[in-house]
Amino acid sequence: MPDQRAFLMLTLLRVAEGGDVVADDLRAGVPDPATLDADEREALTELQLWIEDRDIHVGESNYTRFKREWMRDRLAVLRDAPARNDR
Repeated sequence: MPDQRAFLMLTLLRVAEGGDVVADDLRAGVPDPATLDADEREALTELQLWIEDRDIHVGESNYTRFKREWMRDRLAVLRDAPARNDR
């Protein structure tokens, strides 16, 4: 199985730095969300919300700035916390 945590970290970084993500990429990079730990699930949720809110962040610069900061926060959590599966 691919390293889902590494994918999430790279994707969070990409969005935080001004990039984007689409649903197909997210599904391909996280093929088995049930195996994510709590921190990884939160990161996945934040990325899913980014995709769902595309129409908002395209036109709202303050919202976009806030969401990109949130991506940086999620990235810091994944980078600083050891991976664990608490299911």
